Amino acid sequence: MHPLVANFFRAWLWLTTGMQTREWVSIHRKHHAKCETVDDPHSPQTRGIKTVLWTGAELYQAEAKNAETLSRYGHAPRTTG
Repeated sequence: MHPLVANFFRAWLWLTTGMQTREWVSIHRKHHAKCETVDDPHSPQTRGIKTVLWTGAELYQAEAKNAETLSRYGHAPRTTG
């Protein structure tokens, strides 16, 4: 992604959620790893669609306090070469 576009989205994420990119990525990776289970940080199946739509940022902020999520899913992407 072009740096200008990446910086726009980084700023938008911070302005709308107050989260660092690393935190958001960690939580979203966990969401994909634990999709639609009770361990999914924002599953509409377990928390309800209204909760996810109306308090999604709060769900992310609560999960950002989980140090295990940040350490396990916040790793840098692997590069091949």
